[in-house]
Amino acid sequence: FDHDFLKVYMNDPFIGTVSAEVTKIADYDMPTAYVGVRPNGRRHEVVMGFNPNFFKSLSPSQRQGVIKHEMYHLIFQHIFERAPGDKDYQVLWNWATDLAINSIIGEKNLPDACLIPGKAPVDPATGKPIEGPYADFIAQAPKMESSDFYFEKLREIEEQQKKNGNPNSVKVAIGKGMDSIDDHGKWGDLPESLVRSA
Repeated sequence: FDHDFLKVYMNDPFIGTVSAEVTKIADYDMPTAYVGVRPNGRRHEVVMGFNPNFFKSLSPSQRQGVIKHEMYHLIFQHIFERAPGDKDYQVLWNWATDLAINSIIGEKNLPDACLIPGKAPVDPATGKPIEGPYADFIAQAPKMESSDFYFEKLREIEEQQKKNGNPNSVKVAIGKGMDSIDDHGKWGDLPESLVRSA
């Protein structure tokens, strides 16, 4: 997949330069891709992990879109000081950051299951549209807004769902197939010295 990383560098030198400083890891234990930090001697290094089988399932433009997606998480500091202090909102923050990033990258350059403002989310297992209040918002959401904008709207939906007697609405949405295309689980592994809450 070196060719895909090189194409990102050639077509978008800014993102490519960021990517050149990130260690790449073929990681069969994770289903898709991620960025995170791992110890390296006395220091820590930023890494991008990707499952080669996942990458093989994508077109070249989609692979390059996923690479850009991961680099944007770093550029926008989503895994460092932009991470939410309240872990109860982690899923909503994950969705919000993906919506902001994917709005920039564009639907034609990403896998079908990505969360994209203005596009109805689909269940990656079935390819069918996902129903529910979060999916309804995403299907109508404006493009090119900040992560904070999307997060606040999603949080308002969650609060309304709780008032309506649906305290597990986020889990229900995930159960229907709505989730980030990449894995944000490694964000919680950051050393405290590297994390500053927003």
